[in-house]
Amino acid sequence: MQDYFVFTNEYEANIVKLIKRRLAEQETDASKELIGRIGCMERGESGSCPSADQAKSCAVIAADGETELDALSLALIRVLLIDLRYFELADMIAPLDESHETKRRILERALDMTKEPRIPGCAAEALKSYLYESGSLNLEGYLRFRLRDGIEFFRAAFDSAYAEEYEAELMNDLFSLFGLPFVSASTQNGEQIGGAVLAVLNPDGSCTLSDAHNAYERKDGGGAGTEHFRIECAPGSIDGVLILLRSLAPSCVRLVDLSLGKCDELRRAIEELFLQCGKD
Repeated sequence: MQDYFVFTNEYEANIVKLIKRRLAEQETDASKELIGRIGCMERGESGSCPSADQAKSCAVIAADGETELDALSLALIRVLLIDLRYFELADMIAPLDESHETKRRILERALDMTKEPRIPGCAAEALKSYLYESGSLNLEGYLRFRLRDGIEFFRAAFDSAYAEEYEAELMNDLFSLFGLPFVSASTQNGEQIGGAVLAVLNPDGSCTLSDAHNAYERKDGGGAGTEHFRIECAPGSIDGVLILLRSLAPSCVRLVDLSLGKCDELRRAIEELFLQCGKD
């Protein structure tokens, strides 16, 4: 029987609770035995966690044999890459010069992107070897220096979430400029629109974006229906059109070119965008 110490000097987290939850997911005899042997060490407790006087939370787990150490290592990897991502992402977002509400939206986007982390098959085995050799684990230290792929995964999610929020705000500004409600992200029911978009390239070089289905027919088949949206884009606004299309995230774009060559560059850009996205 060997005692292993798991602690954090930074995260405001209940380490014992997190480890128990990840062990319980395994539903094995080894994980059940470990749950019964997890203890919480208090700050400054003699002979307890290494650096316990600095630790914000410290757990001691008594593991018996290879099977239990395997179960403990797997649980700890999931704690590191799933539970602690909240803290790492929050630290990345905190320095942004944005409102509290904007930061909250960025964090929600990033958390959603990282809810299924990339856990390499060798990660638990490497952690097992580390525990066996050292007997203790500082969570933030191991995550940042030995699980760099995990940190890069969080960083990529943060960058994507920040970019999406920027595009959403730009989209909102564009809709406001046209005097239209911002409906690109969701309907009144909160569902993604994701339907077909009609893009008409006009003879004067401008572009008109509208809801493709309702632009042509009503549900009762009686002709043109009410559009969800209609956006008139000025000639030469290629980047703006592409940003709008990305934000609308349609299932396909129905492209009608009436420009007589004036919108060839825009037409190619739209075609290339949706070929890259694998859409029609």
